[in-house]
Amino acid sequence: MNVTQTKAGRCWTLFVMAMSLSVCAGLMLGCSDDGDSTGPDTSATVGRLVEHSDCGGYPETVAKAYVPADQTGVVWTFDGEGTLTLQHINAAFNCCPEISCAISVSDNTITITETETGTCDCLCLMDLDCEVSGLTAGTYDVRFVELHLNDDDQKLEFPVTLKDTPAADTLTVPRGHYPWVPMGPPLGALIAYSQCGGFDSARYSPDPPADSNCIIYQYDVSNTLTIRHQNATFNCCVQELSAVITVTDNVIDIAESETAPEPCFCVCAYDLDVRVINLVAGEYTINITSPYLTEPITVDVDLINEPAGYFCTDLPVPE
Repeated sequence: MNVTQTKAGRCWTLFVMAMSLSVCAGLMLGCSDDGDSTGPDTSATVGRLVEHSDCGGYPETVAKAYVPADQTGVVWTFDGEGTLTLQHINAAFNCCPEISCAISVSDNTITITETETGTCDCLCLMDLDCEVSGLTAGTYDVRFVELHLNDDDQKLEFPVTLKDTPAADTLTVPRGHYPWVPMGPPLGALIAYSQCGGFDSARYSPDPPADSNCIIYQYDVSNTLTIRHQNATFNCCVQELSAVITVTDNVIDIAESETAPEPCFCVCAYDLDVRVINLVAGEYTINITSPYLTEPITVDVDLINEPAGYFCTDLPVPE
């Protein structure tokens, strides 16, 4: 069967089809997945380090708030148009660094990871300004990944709620160690020693050769150097072991001694643990003297590039 249409009929058919397509398109848009509609849009955000101060921080005319030297803090300001400025006050860096920041925005979290390249034998406090643009209204978690923290330091993390109006706030967290708190002079002490034969339950691996004196050292972010002297030779019947530790310039002298009121006619190998606090990272010479050594044990260490190490001498253990 042939079907014919008038010109007017054809126009009406095309009009109905166009309206149907328009309605369908509207329905499809109205039913699209909006699972992310409750959170801010972070697809167009850009973050950068704007500038940073020299060691000591910005002058008062530039710093947006006063933060005591035993704290670190952030002053954040939002312009109501998409740009968030974060001034980190009293951030810890090496004294002569190249400073950079990696800024990312993901899942409503703004992460500022601070990095440095520097090898001076000191740390200092600086201020730096970061900027994140392209933000939309919403609540964000701001997280700073800082340098030179101890394991128990409070993290610099906080929420910010951004609206279409300017806003600002200041947040601080305490810091109780260098470089926020001035570091005192290096201090050393003997913290533990074994019985004859060495520490049974805390031997380092590998075990030291039986006929050599060995040293293992570990330097940590709290500016503490721990040294274990393995196979240190003393009388078999000592009452007490002791050590005097002095730090002069870049030389650490450890003078070991024993108290043996009624010495036996034999010697024995012991382990001694020494700790030096407030020690700035750098290159040092460790000298250990002991009553039964024919000459000092001398070890050169670079606590910047090699903060841990193991060293055995060819000085024999007396028989």
